[in-house]
Amino acid sequence: MSLGAALHLGLHALIPALLAWLLFRERFLWAACWLLAGWAIDIDHLLATPIYSAGRCSLGFHPLHTLPAIVLYATLMVAKPLRLLGLGLLIHIALDGIDCLRMACKVQSHKISIHHEHHFQGNSVMGPGHPILLTSNLSEQSHYARMQA
Repeated sequence: MSLGAALHLGLHALIPALLAWLLFRERFLWAACWLLAGWAIDIDHLLATPIYSAGRCSLGFHPLHTLPAIVLYATLMVAKPLRLLGLGLLIHIALDGIDCLRMACKVQSHKISIHHEHHFQGNSVMGPGHPILLTSNLSEQSHYARMQA
């Protein structure tokens, strides 16, 4: 497991627990359990092949990580009995969003050298062999960027 993946998973546990400790110290365990329940939306990863992919952004890819689902999570914040669950779900989405930004920055930081375009096998806007990728799949972009480095 990479350091980035370990940090991502650790933050999914640490941030809700820390928030429960800071805001609900007298009912810490109760609040922490409700906030950590937001992690349950990762059940939708079981629908993907592979189940886990280090270079895949969850947002917009998995059904429980889409905009309609996120709107539903925000509406849970209105009803007091569901407020902590809604907050836990939104924290989970925010942490996944940060991870997506981290992956996107990592891909953009790779320099694709035009001098090695004869090694490039992907399709691009300018035709085969040109380093401007058509794919929006971050995993593929990262793979091609590593090939070019």
